[in-house]
Amino acid sequence: MTDQTKVTQDALDAHIKIAEDRIDRKILALREAGYRQDAIAFTKSQLEDLESTIYNVLYANPRDAFVFLPIKTDVAAGAEIYSYRMVAEIGAPKIVADGAQDRPVVDTDLTKHTRQIYEVGTSYTYTVGDMDRGGLIDYAYVQDKARVAAQTVALGHNEYAMMGGTGVSGGNTAILGFFNDTAVNGATLTDADWTAVTGADAYASVTDMIHFVNTQSSGLHNVTDVALTTFCWNVVQQTLLNSAAGSQSVLAALRQNYPNITFHGSASGTGRGAAGVDRCVAWTKSSDVIEYVAPVVYQEAQADKQGFAYTVQTRGRMAGVINRYPLAMCYGDVTIA
Repeated sequence: MTDQTKVTQDALDAHIKIAEDRIDRKILALREAGYRQDAIAFTKSQLEDLESTIYNVLYANPRDAFVFLPIKTDVAAGAEIYSYRMVAEIGAPKIVADGAQDRPVVDTDLTKHTRQIYEVGTSYTYTVGDMDRGGLIDYAYVQDKARVAAQTVALGHNEYAMMGGTGVSGGNTAILGFFNDTAVNGATLTDADWTAVTGADAYASVTDMIHFVNTQSSGLHNVTDVALTTFCWNVVQQTLLNSAAGSQSVLAALRQNYPNITFHGSASGTGRGAAGVDRCVAWTKSSDVIEYVAPVVYQEAQADKQGFAYTVQTRGRMAGVINRYPLAMCYGDVTIA
């Protein structure tokens, strides 16, 4: 028996022992109360047969922001405002005659950009009774509630980072997200309707976004990442590039021809485009270009005790997405049935 198997068996034996002891105590209490043996037998048959396994119900919890965006966490945790400065350099030379005074002027323009920092919060409560009951079945109530609280705050971060305040229920519209930056241009897709798109057109649509970034930035920025919505991701995975024998999938062709680009499937882009269509995006993943500002990713306060109940406050803090060079990314909106 391996060590892991032994640990599992020991845990199972402990569960069985606890259950048997609990049943025996109930039967003994009935007997001492004067119940007849046949009544006790009937009662024992009604006792609960409980599996030792505890099943987790899983829900979708997209965390695209933590994959797609550089996360800036070095902002002071107590700051209310986050600001950064940018210098625009302007000028070009020209050929001039000796002694000419009409030489072109170069200039710089220093600007400051400011964002408000907001807090998202949640809490969880547990009691001494929860801990007692958890101990009987070897279930860590408190740790599990803390884990759910952390997941919930992480989901809040993701929603604000990807959609901004306008895309989050009860959100503040001033929080800018990855999918709602009005300063970012949109690529003209070869085929805007992906309901019955061909492999060739799907490939061309994605490459349009890639080339769009390179063109609009005059070659200063190259795409490093492309995010396709769930529907589009399934299409490029399953659709052949062409009908020729042995043809590769659209995704395989993209990866082969653009080895320096990472292609992602994105749950967050679904329905996030203009008029509620799907939105894909191509961008340069660099903290010099774009960052999600999160002074506090997750933090818990000390438990607040009242009687035999404890309440724990949790929080995350964010200033949304900072896009310092919008020409380093572009959107591509598609419609689906």
